[in-house]
Amino acid sequence: MEMTAKMIGLQKRLKVLESRLSEHEEKSPLSAHGDDMSESDVDEVFVFAATMTREQAVEVFALERERIVQQCCQLLTDVNSFNANANVNEGDPILIVFDFRRDVMELRG
Repeated sequence: MEMTAKMIGLQKRLKVLESRLSEHEEKSPLSAHGDDMSESDVDEVFVFAATMTREQAVEVFALERERIVQQCCQLLTDVNSFNANANVNEGDPILIVFDFRRDVMELRG
């Protein structure tokens, strides 16, 4: 997928919004859903979403999905390395389940 200047700009805006949401979550762990975001933060999120075309949204969501897949691959590499090197005499290997359906269902209520 070729990254146009416009998509790079959208990706940067998405990272800024993710960073701001993370800051809110760190300040208030009970607000993991962004409940304590200011009106201007909420407005910015909606303006960002409202100004994207469908094509841009599809690309941004695909990029976000790819980022998550890359994080899962890194996690698997780290767990496998731990199991092979540090966990040799400490018991059963650590297993990671990458089926997130139950987690998503729980979070969505």
